[in-house]
Amino acid sequence: MTASALPDGALAVGAWLALLFLSSMGEAYFPDLMNINGLQAKANWLFVADAIGNISGALVPTKESWKDVPASKAIVPALCDAVSKVFILGGIALSSAQVKSILYNSCIVFSALLSRFLLGRILSVGQWVGVAVLVIGLVIKLDLTSSSGDANPLIPLGMVSILIGCALHSLTNVVNEYYIRRYAFPPSKLCCLVGSSNLMLWLLLVASGFIIPEKEGSNPFGHTSRNYIDFGAFSNKSELTPMSNLWSWCGFVLSSAVHALAYYNLLGSIGVVSCGVMKGLTTAGYVTLSAVLLCDSGCDKLSGWCLTNRTVASSVCCVVGVLIYSFFSASVKEQGQKPADVDVEAASRKDQERESNAIEMGTPFANK
Repeated sequence: MTASALPDGALAVGAWLALLFLSSMGEAYFPDLMNINGLQAKANWLFVADAIGNISGALVPTKESWKDVPASKAIVPALCDAVSKVFILGGIALSSAQVKSILYNSCIVFSALLSRFLLGRILSVGQWVGVAVLVIGLVIKLDLTSSSGDANPLIPLGMVSILIGCALHSLTNVVNEYYIRRYAFPPSKLCCLVGSSNLMLWLLLVASGFIIPEKEGSNPFGHTSRNYIDFGAFSNKSELTPMSNLWSWCGFVLSSAVHALAYYNLLGSIGVVSCGVMKGLTTAGYVTLSAVLLCDSGCDKLSGWCLTNRTVASSVCCVVGVLIYSFFSASVKEQGQKPADVDVEAASRKDQERESNAIEMGTPFANK
């Protein structure tokens, strides 16, 4: 079938999927450039960029107008989202976006456990097999040892921070689900309100003289004062990267905004399997992309992006685990049972309007 013969809906879904994947790569690539360039207060600037990306959800049209939305109720989801992102974005600042692209798959594991023990949803044997394979992949990658010659001794702490953030992020999904159902929040407007609240919370923190803690040497909490923020650092550019911190940050903001728009335009248009394929492609895609664009085994600063047996094995297990879990989740849905996903991408448009599954808020997370 030629492109001209495809239904307009199919072409639109394909275009949004392509934008979703490309923006996911950008959300991982640009933070790694900022890591290499040594941008001061990276976690803070990533937090701000993420908030701006969430605010772009306002561009997605909804049936409900803003006057019909109980905006004040969004503060609780915003606080939950902010805490989870402090851990995830702080973990990226301590390690790398490549590490995050692998460990972020743990959200499925935490979501499955929360579904089972908090929501009482029954997982099929196949879904548990997918979770088990995912856990194996995460354990392979989670190397908590750090030799004295390691270029970044804080990488293990960054891994733990990302995992804690993913656990909190999955719990946030449950909160989002409750608020979407309880107060009839349009997901894109809730995303915008969460982004606006997070940005205001950060500005309030800075106005009080503080920032999200940043590392100094081997001390992960070495900088807590707003005096550490240096706008001049945006002009810094390492000879190892193709662009300065300013352009990298702008690229991250753009990627986050495009990702938000693509994500909310795809709500209900793709099923569980398609969602799983996208998550697997994101993991495999960025691990490969970062190895091609950033790896240099002869440079200590870039050697962390090179493919190792550990990274390849972990990536393969995570991709396989995601696909297994997604396949059996789709099978459960076809059998008329309620799947154990807390991911809105598993629901149809009609189901979304009646009973939205929890939405994975936050545009730096390429696997929403």
